[in-house]
Amino acid sequence: MKKVILFSALLIAGLSINAQTVATQAKPEKTTDPVAKAVMQTDKMTKELSLNDDQKSKIYVINLNTDKAIDITPADKEKLNEKRKAEIMVLLTPEQKEKFEKLMAAKAARSESKK
Repeated sequence: MKKVILFSALLIAGLSINAQTVATQAKPEKTTDPVAKAVMQTDKMTKELSLNDDQKSKIYVINLNTDKAIDITPADKEKLNEKRKAEIMVLLTPEQKEKFEKLMAAKAARSESKK
């Protein structure tokens, strides 16, 4: 009987610790700070596209300029994102362009599935 009680207590303790761990691993909040957002976008692109230092610095500037425009209409935002994409494509190698197109297509598919 003592073994059953001890086992139950350890099981409950283990489950509560696991629940706390899962709760602390939640997704980070989205930031509204243009600089932080540009850094996150550029770091993600650097990792996914294997950008060199020159590409990274130029893409950071493009991302920052895009992220600073916060009070715009959805139509203007779409135009701004198209301009951003075009400016980035100029900087990429053919292999990186292919990866970038796939990433953008996957992002568009996720956006469509949320609607």
